[in-house]
Amino acid sequence: MPRQKRQVLFGQGELTRNLLRELRDADGPLTSRELAQSILALRGDDVRDRRLISEVTRRVSKALRSHREEGRVRSATDASGNLMWSRRLGRGEVVAPMLPSRSEDMVNTGPDAT
Repeated sequence: MPRQKRQVLFGQGELTRNLLRELRDADGPLTSRELAQSILALRGDDVRDRRLISEVTRRVSKALRSHREEGRVRSATDASGNLMWSRRLGRGEVVAPMLPSRSEDMVNTGPDAT
């Protein structure tokens, strides 16, 4: 039987960009399913479609495993045995506090500020 054609869901690098952005913006570790649901919601796809969620979850898991081997993300197991994914900080990278914008700096600074 001939091989079936692969269904293209994401453009080149689109899944990786979205995954790393979601992990960067997350408050804590996320499961592959949570990541898949948030990516589908960003794209405007139906997050209630179980077949689509399963397919994207499988692709997310595979992508994250390869990124884990390259050192971009890390995984930990929760109490139920599920993998929880988080972004690995780069060498020398720290979470910086929010700095005021340039316009806020300029408002009350200078020699004539009261």
